[in-house]
Amino acid sequence: MTNWTDIDQAVEDFFETLLWSSTDESTPDGGRPMDDNYGIEDAHENSVIGVRRDLEDFLAQARDMLEAEPKRNDWAHDFCLTANGHGAGFWDGDYERGDELTALCQPYHYDAYVGDDGIVYISGMEQHPDAWKTKETICDT
Repeated sequence: MTNWTDIDQAVEDFFETLLWSSTDESTPDGGRPMDDNYGIEDAHENSVIGVRRDLEDFLAQARDMLEAEPKRNDWAHDFCLTANGHGAGFWDGDYERGDELTALCQPYHYDAYVGDDGIVYISGMEQHPDAWKTKETICDT
């Protein structure tokens, strides 16, 4: 990523990480890594929109912290890993303010799955990209 604040690139980096770190549940032992067969082009539009909004929100909160980080080009990758509680991410020692960045990830979590239609969805974002954020129904305006 040449411009670390390029949100389009961040969305691509996020989905690359999400699909690499998720399985397609095609077998009893979990299946294949999703990135073996799927890419961002296979993701449902609402999932892409929802992730974009989340990344924009996170970046608005974390921009000053990330600005000084040598590893800032990897922020979307580390955001995905941290939000999903993987064994790596902001907190693993590569970021000076990793604990603070990790705390900002706490409201987020992403479960990717392949629907019967062969499209990749993120749980909670099927009907509306912001639906997972509230227990209330969000209506399109």
